[in-house]
Amino acid sequence: MLSAFFGVLALLAYASYAKRTSFWSARTCPRFESGRHVSQSESGDVSAQSKPDASSTLDFLSAPTYWLALLFFALGLMSKPMLVTLPCVLLILDYWPLQRFDLTSIQKFQASFMTLFKEKLPFFLLSGIVSVVTYLAQESTKGSASAIPLFSRLTNGIAAILAYLTQTFWPKGLAVFYPPQPFGLSSGQVVLGLGVLVGITWMAVRCWKKKPYFTFGWLWFAITLLPVSGIVQAGDMIQADRYTYIPTIGILIMLVWSVGEWATGRFQKQIAGVIAAAAILVFGWVTHLQVAVWKNTETLFTHAAKVTKNNHVAIAALADIDLEHGRIDSAKEKAETILSFAPGFPHAEYLLATVFQMQGKMQEAIPHLERSVGVDSFVPGRARMVLSLLDAGRLAEADAALSELMSIMPRDGNLAVMKAAILNESGQSDEAAKLFNAVIQSYLPPLADNATLNYEIAELYSLVGKLDKAQEFYRKALDQFPDHLRSLNNFAWMSATSPTSDARNGSLAVQHATRACELTSWNQPVFMGTLAAALAEVGRFEDAVKMAERARDKARAQGADAIAKRNAELLELYKQGKPFRETSN
Repeated sequence: MLSAFFGVLALLAYASYAKRTSFWSARTCPRFESGRHVSQSESGDVSAQSKPDASSTLDFLSAPTYWLALLFFALGLMSKPMLVTLPCVLLILDYWPLQRFDLTSIQKFQASFMTLFKEKLPFFLLSGIVSVVTYLAQESTKGSASAIPLFSRLTNGIAAILAYLTQTFWPKGLAVFYPPQPFGLSSGQVVLGLGVLVGITWMAVRCWKKKPYFTFGWLWFAITLLPVSGIVQAGDMIQADRYTYIPTIGILIMLVWSVGEWATGRFQKQIAGVIAAAAILVFGWVTHLQVAVWKNTETLFTHAAKVTKNNHVAIAALADIDLEHGRIDSAKEKAETILSFAPGFPHAEYLLATVFQMQGKMQEAIPHLERSVGVDSFVPGRARMVLSLLDAGRLAEADAALSELMSIMPRDGNLAVMKAAILNESGQSDEAAKLFNAVIQSYLPPLADNATLNYEIAELYSLVGKLDKAQEFYRKALDQFPDHLRSLNNFAWMSATSPTSDARNGSLAVQHATRACELTSWNQPVFMGTLAAALAEVGRFEDAVKMAERARDKARAQGADAIAKRNAELLELYKQGKPFRETSN
């Protein structure tokens, strides 16, 4: 809309400039007399009027309104490059209504055209620069999975033009995003669209002398729509309502002048007035209803998904909202739906990976992250990949992926926490504690939407001696994924063995440690040793001794000598009726 605003200001400034040039006569301006359009031939002898000539070629350089038009045009291009065709619009404005072309002969027409074209050279230069920059920007996205083949762009573009014309007069099914459709040349919308385009173009050619407003309006529509007609891809869409802010001005010019030419009598004027009043009322009510669609993001994309077919962008936006509200199953269903008709859509792959991570299935997320990260430079996806690699114990790969990400976002708090977690997991606890302390002194670690990151934050808080914060994040991890094994075990160990009484909770430790053993079929001596410590904390020393013996024997059978030795030492403590206490945080 900002681009359209500056574009219209440029047109007004240009019209003011054209009216003040020495070779323009007010008598050539088309007008209505008693509601009737006055043609160029009726307004006077065109050949006798002043027309552009070689001597006036550089007159524009001294006209302030010309430079004002150029300034507004530059501002419009800076707002949105769709305005690149405005110099062509200025040329058809010279044809009608300004009537600056000399049409008395081919030679004079050519001469006046060259003069007027030279006058527009600064405008064409700006358009050329912006077109090149825009083209290069589009070329940089060709590797995207969302790239649309040329044939599909052309067929969708034809169907979109038909939709634009239809929705101008019957605004039904408007959406914030229209997904490309698998149209073929024989598709109904494409055939009808081609027919409409050819028909209106033929009419515009036939009536260029008698009804110049019709030709002008159609040329305006076609020229201004060209940059977003589908030949050059602009993002993921072929059609967008905002693309018509400027082009439909031409359609409405065709309509207004046609009605003005028809409504010459009192009866016709009354009919036109009634139709106009009814249109204002109807379109006002329709606008009221459409504005309600924009109540919030959910209503907006729910409507878009309803009125369009296979709208991957709208469904993905709704899945994002599901994730924000914890509706994981619903988000997963939507992501799978998208991938059923748009295989490889990066955001859907990312959504599915996010769901798996929120469910604690970190390794199942990796293939989906690879498909999303491998296509786009997707920072959130890369961050999730680091977490999955960290969860899998692939620390070198996680560190390499994180280093690349931190080169893009060096001050991101999430990434600093991940770096501290990798250092801690790799045994560099002093470096991890130093980095994490620096993080929490400058800003609080972010809340995570998955158990793995919350677990790592809990471990880091434990490392720096903030046990209350550590327990808080263990709880967050278990709230998000109740069966997160490492959170269950480490939270249980802290609750059973902490040197600080406020951090101990024997019954909670027994509950979490028992669950960890059940999930691993009583086959992990580390978890069994944690349960033994928890039983000792609640005074069940006989059970603690038996569990420690099982943990010792299981560790020996698995060749885990260090774990076996540790449980044997704790076993002697439990036999004395004493619980184990860590000597420091």
